[in-house]
Amino acid sequence: MIRNLAPIMPFLMPAAMLSLVPVLVLSYGERSQTFCLNLAALALFIIALLITLIVEVPIDNQIMKWTAATLPENWQQFRDRWETFHVIRTFASVAGLALVLIAALF
Repeated sequence: MIRNLAPIMPFLMPAAMLSLVPVLVLSYGERSQTFCLNLAALALFIIALLITLIVEVPIDNQIMKWTAATLPENWQQFRDRWETFHVIRTFASVAGLALVLIAALF
């Protein structure tokens, strides 16, 4: 999965976040509720991106080097840390998407 997603995610995640910029520009000053919801969504997407870059990618890079012979004794700690931040990242992403949808619908 890492090999499939790693080449496209550096482009896909920032492009998705940048797609909110025109919405923010157009809604600034005229539609404050839409602006605020989309700004909050962008903040959540940035948090998700930072978690990915700061926590999850370094762990993924370490795991890719492991073999059965080189598996560290504390591998469960790596797994648990990755899972914890994955839940936070997923929540931030889903909440951001919900805010974008709410702003678009209402």
